Amino acid sequence: MWFYFALGSSILYSAMWLLARASKGLPSSVVTAINTIWAPILLIYFLPSVQFPWDKWWWYLYLILPMVLMPISTWTLTHACQRIDVTIIKPLSSLSTIATLFVSMFIFSKSFELIHIIGIFVITIGLLSLYHNRWNTIRSIWLWLAIFAIIIMGINGSVIKEVLSVFPHPIALIAFGATGEFAFVSFFGAKNDWNKIKWTRNNISLVTLFSIIVFAQSICTFLALSLGPAPHVIAIKRTSILLAALGGYWIFKERDQSLVRLVVSCVVVVMGVILLNI
Repeated sequence: MWFYFALGSSILYSAMWLLARASKGLPSSVVTAINTIWAPILLIYFLPSVQFPWDKWWWYLYLILPMVLMPISTWTLTHACQRIDVTIIKPLSSLSTIATLFVSMFIFSKSFELIHIIGIFVITIGLLSLYHNRWNTIRSIWLWLAIFAIIIMGINGSVIKEVLSVFPHPIALIAFGATGEFAFVSFFGAKNDWNKIKWTRNNISLVTLFSIIVFAQSICTFLALSLGPAPHVIAIKRTSILLAALGGYWIFKERDQSLVRLVVSCVVVVMGVILLNI
């Protein structure tokens, strides 16, 4: 069952990258804040019925991720997508899969079958092949900031898996984490940018659709993590890179990426997905 939730997350996540690209010209801080505007309402709904583990030390350590590091990472990626082609920056997000695997194995002492580890690396190699002949972008500060954000997101996947094992309330955890993101970005980033956005019908439709997809993607990801191994889930989720690359190629006319290479990458990634499901 985890596979289907992870696949749904992948499709929705690719749409998020394309919407981030489409939001170019809008303040990234405002877009990021609106993406999680639903979170405080959801948290208020869960507060009376869910007992958050305030008496546990690990809970306060975990809060650094949803309250500080993840908001910065999401904001950074949105900002980077507005400045760098999706087909350039998206392949690098496959590195989060390796970060998730290493943290799960060496920090949380999880063991995985060799064929599944190979599958994870096959998927990553297939996705990184999309970065062919683009090393000149290494000079962009936004590229390095995006890589930092991507690694943080990979670490977050492993940590969430462990938190869910002792706090089995995935939707409540989404509400709490997304509320932290909304509060952080609204206070530190968007407070001076709200008046910079033009509330046209197109902009309202864009940010509303973006917010709905972020919500649905979060649910799919957390449910997948609650049911399956974190590295496997993140690996499947990162297949969104192909969908986003294809979307960038056809929708935004980012034709500097070879269609043949996209197809070859698809074949390699599918092979990796098959290995994960053996």
